[in-house]
Amino acid sequence: MSYGYSDGHLWFSVASRPTRSHFTRVQRASCCLSLVFLTMITNAMFYRTDDSLRQQVYRLGPFVFTPSQLWISAVSTLIVFPVNFVIVYVFTKSRPNPVKIKHPSTGSLYKIPSSASKVHRDRIKRQHDKTRKQSGLPHWCVYIGWVLVFLSATGSAFFVILYSMEWGAEKSGEWLTSILLSIFQSVLIVQPLKVLLLGLLIAFIFKKIGKAEMMDADALNGDEEFLPKPMDAEDVRPPAKPVSCRASDDRQLAAARALRLKEARMRTILWDVFKHFLVVAVVFYLAFSSSATVGHHMHKSLKQRFPTFKKNGSKLLDDQSYRVGAAAFKQFRSRPGDCTTNITTFPRCKLDYTMAQHEEGDFAVGWRPLPEADANATRCRRRCTNDTAWDFTEGKSLPYFGQVKTYVDGAYMFEIGNDPDPAASVMERLQKREWLDGFTEAVVVEINAYNANADLFAVITLMVEFVAGRGTTPTRNIHIFKLSSYVGTSGQLMITFVVLFVLSLFREGKKMFHQRRTYFCQPWNCLEFLRLLICVVAIVLFSVKEGLRSSYVSQLKALEGGYLSFRIIAAFSDVFASVLAILVFVMTLQFLQLLSFNRAIGVLFHTLRKATNKIAAFLSMLCVVFIAFSTSGGLLFGGEADGYINILTSARTLLVMMFGDTTFKDMSADHLVIFRIYFLSFVIAVVMILANMFLGILDEQFATSKNNPNGPGGDSDMGEFMVDRVLQYFGIGTRSVRPRENKETYEEQDTAEHLQELEGKLDLVLKKINSL
Repeated sequence: MSYGYSDGHLWFSVASRPTRSHFTRVQRASCCLSLVFLTMITNAMFYRTDDSLRQQVYRLGPFVFTPSQLWISAVSTLIVFPVNFVIVYVFTKSRPNPVKIKHPSTGSLYKIPSSASKVHRDRIKRQHDKTRKQSGLPHWCVYIGWVLVFLSATGSAFFVILYSMEWGAEKSGEWLTSILLSIFQSVLIVQPLKVLLLGLLIAFIFKKIGKAEMMDADALNGDEEFLPKPMDAEDVRPPAKPVSCRASDDRQLAAARALRLKEARMRTILWDVFKHFLVVAVVFYLAFSSSATVGHHMHKSLKQRFPTFKKNGSKLLDDQSYRVGAAAFKQFRSRPGDCTTNITTFPRCKLDYTMAQHEEGDFAVGWRPLPEADANATRCRRRCTNDTAWDFTEGKSLPYFGQVKTYVDGAYMFEIGNDPDPAASVMERLQKREWLDGFTEAVVVEINAYNANADLFAVITLMVEFVAGRGTTPTRNIHIFKLSSYVGTSGQLMITFVVLFVLSLFREGKKMFHQRRTYFCQPWNCLEFLRLLICVVAIVLFSVKEGLRSSYVSQLKALEGGYLSFRIIAAFSDVFASVLAILVFVMTLQFLQLLSFNRAIGVLFHTLRKATNKIAAFLSMLCVVFIAFSTSGGLLFGGEADGYINILTSARTLLVMMFGDTTFKDMSADHLVIFRIYFLSFVIAVVMILANMFLGILDEQFATSKNNPNGPGGDSDMGEFMVDRVLQYFGIGTRSVRPRENKETYEEQDTAEHLQELEGKLDLVLKKINSL
């Protein structure tokens, strides 16, 4: 099978041609060249009539293809295969050039002929002549093969150039994709299938390996001759087996057993690699198909569209995005109250806005108290006329996070439709009636958009916060997500992912049941357990997201153009994308487990495991130092620098500062000197002392693990063993792969064998002496 694959596969046989085959590497490479050019012209002929097709585009990570490209590549492969098979057949079945001439040696002139040797030579010569009479094509058919290669390559190249003059960049890219698909199909499907079918045909019908394409192994060169068979060859018997042969057989048996165990381990490793690669490929496809890969361009386009508001009378937010439903204006208000200071008491003041303390009552126009007599009638009339700007609306969505405060979803809200003239009149009327006053804490404008070309939804949130002194702090948030993530092929792969997850869960559960507490002692088991937990979270989030999608679509249809907040499903989409990103990260790390037989990887993980306590102590010290600098930075510079407005933003600013991103532009001249002292103290304490302390911990433990003879060594022979086996399988490597033998053990065994043999000889000598 190794010979058949290395010689029958056209692409691989260029590098792994059998030594005895007269189908040279140049001929094989020429057949590959002819195959590529014929594939090019075949694809070009199909793309000449494929201008009007509009089909669904499939994405496999960075690769993009359509069903039409797959169909064209498959048909082109089938069309090209017979022509390429004829060229290969001509080269393979053509007999080699009979250039070897048999010359008698000078030594044969002085030999005395014997009847036995002559009979033996005649028998060998008849068998040799019978072998040389092979079936096949004459040698001059090779030139026909070269002519076919030249005509197929040059003719295809000429017509491809003519076709390319009519195409543009887009069609040329699709054509190139189809060619690559055809070549991959030829390498991965057609050629292995051809090898398999020919192997079955030879095994079950002809019962012999193809001798037609083998060189004459019995042909003699000019300085070679057949040796005669000696007369007394039947009387020659093999020598007696020495005593040490049994020990030698034991050594060979032990070496074969070790080699067998290493091969079994290699097959286990390769099977684990294949399974993990299959699962990783499915997860990668699901992760990239669910994420908005072109969402960056949509986000950039919408970001450039705001904050300028233009009355253009169109539903388009940009050139391709449409608004979904009505836009909502929400106002968050504070409650009035008495403000008492050390000097005096102000009769009218507003309380601080918190999620538990904010305005929730209904008002008349101009924020006047609503009479209780006709309060219910007024509320009903406003809801019927959609004039709800003065009524508090309970929210069912997530809170709004601003730069200064966090606001609940309940607010004073009104909607504007798609018609710009009524919307402008509503805004003008509310402005005259002072809808915004001194108790307004923040105003939010929420818009839902949909891009049909990219199948992406966007939730646009524009927020303006009013701080002390009536200053404003604007905030803009744009969330891009897919409403329907897995449709068609993606949905089928999602089902495959769930099936693989169930199998993995069953396997790890069984393993955990047998190992009990020792299961979590292995770091790779902990990482696998973490992966399964993340898979559970991802499946639950996907199920919740699908339920929300169905509910939101039904509500949107029922509203008929009204406002509906998509912020919850956008948040679930962001969380689901984050979980998938973490899952991809963990599964990528698990590839290191497949390299665990490497000594360097073993030393690395042994270092981290032994330095766990020291690293934990270091992280505790680092957290204390960060908290100290964060709180002091907020107290010193929180009044004028946005990066130190609270403890969290101060910690984020310090983390960025560790990597050299420092700015002094927000500091006034009064605080500039203090900030420089603060910055210098942070650099000395964290960057120079703590960072070098961390490196010192790792360096010390790494040196200890590396020099520890009882530490993790890894099987350094396994990598070399696997490479040699792969090369030997494809016919490239010929040296045998054996495990390293224990030299000291074998020397001790040889010494014992020699002593035993010497003892036996001494006993024989003593018996001879006694007999005398």
